[in-house]
Amino acid sequence: MPKKIKYRVRIDDTHYVIDSRNPTGRELLVIAGKTPPEQYRLDQKLRGGLTKKIELDERVNLAQPGVERFMTIPLDATEG
Repeated sequence: MPKKIKYRVRIDDTHYVIDSRNPTGRELLVIAGKTPPEQYRLDQKLRGGLTKKIELDERVNLAQPGVERFMTIPLDATEG
């Protein structure tokens, strides 16, 4: 039986180990306890200080090397 691969992610300042190779933005927000996920924005931190907005139903490929880093931003009632 092949060994189950686990993926390490950092959301805000907390590390999580998950089984999913391609989680959605919604799944990552739920893992981080940000519910309901519709009230949060998820950004992926990229090299060089850049960020990329991850939509709720967008899948993230965690198979790429390195720890994936994300940050959450609460949405105001006027946003979204």
